[in-house]
Amino acid sequence: SCKMCLSDEKCTECNNNYWFYKDQCYEKCPRGTYQDNNKCTNCPEGCFDCSSKEICNTCSSGFYLYQNKCNEFCPPKMIKSGNVCIDCDSSCLSCSGTIDHCDSCVSGLLYRNKCYETCPPGTYFKDSQCIDCDTSCSTCSESGKCDTCKSGFLLYQNKCIESCQDKTTSSGSNCIDCDP
Repeated sequence: SCKMCLSDEKCTECNNNYWFYKDQCYEKCPRGTYQDNNKCTNCPEGCFDCSSKEICNTCSSGFYLYQNKCNEFCPPKMIKSGNVCIDCDSSCLSCSGTIDHCDSCVSGLLYRNKCYETCPPGTYFKDSQCIDCDTSCSTCSESGKCDTCKSGFLLYQNKCIESCQDKTTSSGSNCIDCDP
């Protein structure tokens, strides 16, 4: 495989179809290098396996693949998944753990690590966030003030109760005061 050598173990030039790397000739460039003219050249830092200096295929431990490059950190709006960077859900400005576990939102409101344009049912808006309604409320406009009730409850004076009290009667899903 050596075309020219200084000794039995030190090549200076390789025959055709062989690649020069660290004083040796190879039929195929070793892992961590790529074919560059008649020689094997080391992959860029953090790159375990590459096709060229521009295209990394696999990253070394502690590096993450993004757009064919190995980085120590994933760019914004991305999360590490194995040794690659993948996009967060499009509604997330940032995410952690999984792509749809939002830490912040592009727009709208964050509630239980999801992004919403308006607060979801069973919550109300206060201080730039969505807050849970009382457990018996289906919808509410503020803490302790139900607008509608969950199944099995009746609405009376903006509270959800299990049964109508004295001097009230049920009417649909509400309790109303009896006539005096």
